[in-house]
Amino acid sequence: MSERKALSTEGLKKYVQGVFEAELNVYEQEQVLSRMRVTYGRLGIPAKISKSKDKEPETIIVDRMVVAGMIIGPIFGIIMGIVEYCSSSGGFWYFLGAVIVAILFAIVGFVVGGLVIGGIWGGVELCQELKKVDAVNAANEKKYQAALENDRRRVKNEKLQKERLLTEMDRMERMILDSKEELRRVYAYGILHPDYQNLCAVSSIYGYLQKGRTQGLTFNDVTGDQGAYNIYEYERRMNLIIVNTQEVLRRLDEIRTHQYELSEGLQAANARVDALCKGVSRHIKSTDGRLERMEQCAEITAYQAEKANQQLEFISWLHFC
Repeated sequence: MSERKALSTEGLKKYVQGVFEAELNVYEQEQVLSRMRVTYGRLGIPAKISKSKDKEPETIIVDRMVVAGMIIGPIFGIIMGIVEYCSSSGGFWYFLGAVIVAILFAIVGFVVGGLVIGGIWGGVELCQELKKVDAVNAANEKKYQAALENDRRRVKNEKLQKERLLTEMDRMERMILDSKEELRRVYAYGILHPDYQNLCAVSSIYGYLQKGRTQGLTFNDVTGDQGAYNIYEYERRMNLIIVNTQEVLRRLDEIRTHQYELSEGLQAANARVDALCKGVSRHIKSTDGRLERMEQCAEITAYQAEKANQQLEFISWLHFC
């Protein structure tokens, strides 16, 4: 419908309010769908589970042989040197011979003692350590396999959740198309100039009318009323308002002074978005690994019914006003 409606101030206020709500509906639904898509992309992805490196025994038999040889060799050499000297008649040359004997037997003791005693010592210690290492490695392997199994179950369950989530995403996409078509039909009445057919402009115009700052959209040369369009353009030129939606979302608290209606509307919309997303999350997680029942999300269903009724009432009023 392209015929312009001649509305009273109250009628214009109600129209702009309805348009503002329709714009917020589209915003809410697009935000919910965006979050659904993010969640959908994160579900069902296997985790990167690293396997612990097997622990190796630290005992080195050769080290034990060397230590044993260094202990046994000198002791054996000293004992044999003393025995050799004591069995002689004494004197310097006998003492020198005993020293040589001690050195030779120390070498023999180092080699034989290191190989035998050190080998046995190192072997026993290595066997004991191997048992401990094997137990640790077995425990780590058990934890690793348990983590893999838990992750496989998680992935399987999340794939079922994705099926449910995809159903809700399809519903939300259809809802967005319906809401945008509703908005197009409302704008098609030609009451608002195309330059002001957006969320930021509509919210500001609604605020001007709601607060009584103006009674109409354009300048009234009889009353001197500047009109909502002129007030909006002035505030935009003076940088009193923000007209970029993304910037508005980043500065919701800052815009309350000059864009109170927009700030309140978006904060309420964000709260509804959070509630809907929590409802969807509960819905898809209620599968518990089963898909016997594929009922739709109750929160989305209630929201859809509420918005459909709201749109029907507004269109009916607009058609007969």
